[in-house]
Amino acid sequence: MKKIFLVVSALLISSCAFVKKEKEIEFIKPTKIYTNNSYVYLAGVHSARYLDTDDMAYIFNRKFSYFAKHKFYCSLNCVFENYLLESSPYLVQKPITNKRLYVYIYDFEPDFKTIHEGKMLLKAKFYLEDKGKYRIKDFDYQKHFHVKNFAGLMKEENIAMDTLIKALNEFIRKSV
Repeated sequence: MKKIFLVVSALLISSCAFVKKEKEIEFIKPTKIYTNNSYVYLAGVHSARYLDTDDMAYIFNRKFSYFAKHKFYCSLNCVFENYLLESSPYLVQKPITNKRLYVYIYDFEPDFKTIHEGKMLLKAKFYLEDKGKYRIKDFDYQKHFHVKNFAGLMKEENIAMDTLIKALNEFIRKSV
C-alpha cells in the first residue's frame, strides 16, 4: 500500500511540473502628465517585429531573449501608444490636426551584466510632421541599474519611459 501511495504521489508531483504557468502581466504607467497648447495626432508607434510582442525582452551575455515568467499587458507598440496617450492628453488618436507624430522604437530592454546589474536601453526616433515639414529627434537612453528583484527592474523600465516622454514633450513643445 505504501509503495502504491508513493508511486501515485510521484506521478502527481511530476505531472505538475509539465503544467504551463501563466506569465505574470506587467504594467508600465506614467508618473507625470504633460500638456500642450495644441493637439498632435499620434499617427503611429512602430518597432521591429521581434520587439512588437507582449513578451518582455532582455539581453544577457550578448544574447537576446524573453522573460519566461513576465509579459506586457499588450504588445510593445500598444504599451508605448497607451503610455504616450495617458501621459500627454494633447496627443490624439484621430487626425483632427495637421501635426502628426510617428514614434519608432529600436531598443527597449535591460542588458544584464549580472543577474541583478546592467543597463536599461531605450532607443527611439520621433518624427513630427507639420504641414509637409518634418522634424526628427533621436532618443538614446542608457542607464546603469542595480536591482534586487523583478519589481526593481520594472521600476527601471518605468524610469526609462518617463525619460522618453519628457524628451518627447520637450521636442514637441519646441517644434510646434
